[in-house]
Amino acid sequence: MRTTQGRPLGDVNCRPDDPPARSAALDGMRGIAIISVLLFHYGYFATSTDPVQGAASVLFSLFDLGWLGVDLFFVLSGFLITGILLKSKNQRHYFKSFYARRALRIFPPYYALLTLALVVLPMLGHPMLLGWASAHQAWLWFYGTNLPPHAQWFDLGHLWTLAVEEHFYFVWPFVVYWTQLTRLRQICILTIPIALLVRLLGVHTPLEGYTMRFTLGRFDSLAIGAFAATLPREPLLFQKHVERVTLAFALTSSGFLAISEFAPSTRPMVLSFGSPIFAGAFAGLVFLASIRRLPLRTMSVLESSILGRVGKYSYGMYLFHLPLLRLSRPVSVALGISLSTLSGKLVWMASMGLIAYVAALLSWYIWEQQFLRFKTLFTAS
Repeated sequence: MRTTQGRPLGDVNCRPDDPPARSAALDGMRGIAIISVLLFHYGYFATSTDPVQGAASVLFSLFDLGWLGVDLFFVLSGFLITGILLKSKNQRHYFKSFYARRALRIFPPYYALLTLALVVLPMLGHPMLLGWASAHQAWLWFYGTNLPPHAQWFDLGHLWTLAVEEHFYFVWPFVVYWTQLTRLRQICILTIPIALLVRLLGVHTPLEGYTMRFTLGRFDSLAIGAFAATLPREPLLFQKHVERVTLAFALTSSGFLAISEFAPSTRPMVLSFGSPIFAGAFAGLVFLASIRRLPLRTMSVLESSILGRVGKYSYGMYLFHLPLLRLSRPVSVALGISLSTLSGKLVWMASMGLIAYVAALLSWYIWEQQFLRFKTLFTAS
């Protein structure tokens, strides 16, 4: 059997009846996801007032694909959460352990951000919400950012993805607990046409953006990741077919992206149908990475310390990266960073990524770890 750094490609600790354990490669994939999102948002801002021309436009077109990082995050969440739930399904304190540990991980930085953005900064004259959003900020406090149609959340608009994931965390433990494995897979597959229908209902209407953010319209990516977490319980299935299915999904995904790029008018329809294809490709890659069945060079990149550290702090980076835009604008001007040149745009984007990383690092060590140490009190037994 081929090895990487002296270890077998197949995870010897992953028995057919257990979900795969979290691996360094999955942290690397989380790092790729957050870098993709940052390139998408920061690239959009860097070119919003001064578009690039020529060869540089090709580079920023690649940055525009960074929105796929959100789908990768959804697939990773579905995969890891379902693996945790399947492993603890027959143990005591199943529900209490899961919800307590999720709350300790997710709530502290999320509500710290909201407190800073919606309470502290307005007192200092830096409002992040205006008009309707300011009057209806309860949606933010209760993870409902993606629910009201036509809502504009300004520098906190990216929190819709966390609302989708929180709805998944609330419902999915009950689904896993009350269903057998075969039925669980059927439910995962059933979400695909349901989510597709929700998205199609909004195509070419004022609700188009809303249906792409609505929980039921994005649940298929999470469920496809969850489906992948069940594959280790069917060793013959994943050993024979996952690689070829993943390749087929990846090739089809490339076709969908090419069509949407060269025929912009078809983009909403193409991306609506393409979403489960993208998720299928990501789910296959996530699963293969978790059992070390990807090529050696790919595994070495995913397990690199740089991607691993970025992946470790990706939650904080995602939370803070857009609010930091507003606060960084005066700093960018003071430092003389010009967004009128390609080099200036790239330097600014790299600087913003570094600032987001440092903010997440500080949040982790100063704030989040104070709560994470209590996770040991909530383990399924």
